[in-house]
Amino acid sequence: MFYLPSVHWAVLNRSIGMDINKIVQTLRQLEHINPDTRDKVTKYLIKHIDRSLSYTKEIRKGACARFKQRMADCGCFCGKRYGNFMITIYIVTKMLYVGDAVVQLYMMNHFLGTDYIFYGVDVLRDLSSTGTYLASKRFPRVTLCDFLVRSMAKNHPYTVQCTLPVNLFNEKIFIFIWFWLVLLVLMNLMSLTYWLWIAFTTNRRSYIKTYLRVANKYSKKVDHMKLNAFSNKYLRQDGHFMLRMIGKNTNDVMVSELITALWDAFSREYDRSHQKQEV
Repeated sequence: MFYLPSVHWAVLNRSIGMDINKIVQTLRQLEHINPDTRDKVTKYLIKHIDRSLSYTKEIRKGACARFKQRMADCGCFCGKRYGNFMITIYIVTKMLYVGDAVVQLYMMNHFLGTDYIFYGVDVLRDLSSTGTYLASKRFPRVTLCDFLVRSMAKNHPYTVQCTLPVNLFNEKIFIFIWFWLVLLVLMNLMSLTYWLWIAFTTNRRSYIKTYLRVANKYSKKVDHMKLNAFSNKYLRQDGHFMLRMIGKNTNDVMVSELITALWDAFSREYDRSHQKQEV
C-alpha cells in the first residue's frame, strides 16, 4: 500500500513535461562530470525548464482569467495553466501517505480485534507506571492446554499451564509496527504542513530575492516590478516548488545557478516586451 502514493506521483509528474525526479538526478550527477559536459547539460536543463514554464503560462486575458488565477493561488483551482498542478499533486501525494498509514492502523485494529489504535499508548503508560508492560489479551504468554494421555484402559484428560514464547516475539513485532506507523503519520503530517506553507505563503519572492542578491542580479529600485512578474507570472507555484525541491535534494550552488539563469532568460523577454510597449 505504501507504494501506491509513489506511483500516483510518478505517473502524474511525468505528464507535466517537467520530471522533477530526473532533473534532480541529472543535477546530482553534474558534480562528477567534466566542466565542458557540465555546462552543456546545465544549459539544456535551463532551456528545458524555461520552455516548460513558458508552455504552461496563462495566455487568456481579462478580469475572469485574473480572478481564476487568484483563486488558483488560494488552492480553489488546479491545472497546468494555473501554474499549480505540480505542487497540487505533490500535496495530494503527501495526503495519500498520511491516509495510507492511518488506514493501516485501522486495518491492524480490525485484524487483531482490539483497540490497536492506542496500543502503543497503553504500552508507554504501563512502562511509566510499573516499569514493564502488561501482556496483551491478543498475545497471551501463558494459557491452559488440554491434552490426553492414552493408556490401555482409557484416555486420561489433563489440563496444564503452558507458556507461549512465540507470542513474546509477536507482541514486540506489533509494538514496533504501531510505533513505525505512528512515526510515519507524524513525519508525513509535518512534511505536508511544510509544503502547504510553501504553496500558500507569500515568502516566495524573498526566497528568489536572496539568491539573486547573492549573485548581484537584483536591485530593488530597478528590479522590484520585474521580480514580482518573475515570481507571480513566470515561476508561479510550480516553478517555486521545483526550485525548493531541487534545493532540498542538491545544494544551494545548483539552485543559485538555476535561478540566475532563469532570471536572465526572463529578463531578456521582459525587457524586450517593455521596449515594444514604449514604442
